[in-house]
Amino acid sequence: MWTGVNMDSSKRQFLQQLGVLTAGASLVPLAEAKFPFSPERHEGSPRHRYAMLIDLRRCIGCQSCTVSCTIENQTPQGAFRTTVNQYQVQREGSQEVTNVL
Repeated sequence: MWTGVNMDSSKRQFLQQLGVLTAGASLVPLAEAKFPFSPERHEGSPRHRYAMLIDLRRCIGCQSCTVSCTIENQTPQGAFRTTVNQYQVQREGSQEVTNVL
């Protein structure tokens, strides 16, 4: 019986083994992980070059365009290859100038 000061040896042994088992189980995910993670690379097509235009008048800063680009191009987690250029575009026959990101 546990009195608060002396612990029964079988309980003590059980808790020690439980601690060892817990520590060992926590290492299993680390052993299975492969770092650094990088998806399989695919060669690009020399005939195709892709770009994305964003109308800054409609941009609210939600970064959904960045997320969709990352998903579509399968970039590795933590790697960014975003190049942002800002242009002013004037439509034919219009006096209006539009900023494009």
